Amino acid sequence: MKRKFTISLLDTPVAVVSDDSEEDVKAYAKTLNERLQSVLWKSRQISKTEAALFCALELLSESETAKRKLDRMEAQMDLYTANITRLKEENEMLTKKVDALEARLKK
Repeated sequence: MKRKFTISLLDTPVAVVSDDSEEDVKAYAKTLNERLQSVLWKSRQISKTEAALFCALELLSESETAKRKLDRMEAQMDLYTANITRLKEENEMLTKKVDALEARLKK
């Protein structure tokens, strides 16, 4: 359920609506404030708005990189799952062959 929170970004109150908990929203705001402060500290010639845009681009880049990595990992997991299924089938077949050979040896 969406709830409204007021956070502070660079000493500016900002109203946000989120499905996340208040603790999570505050943690996000803290992290964002740290990143904004870092950008402003490194380049004192830029405005708060420019710092916010820079952080937004940086976070979007990180998000897209994470999505691509997740896609690769999901594809790898699908491959592993297919291999596990194939290996289980092969194991069952070999178990049946071993059982048949053991039965023949006992005769």
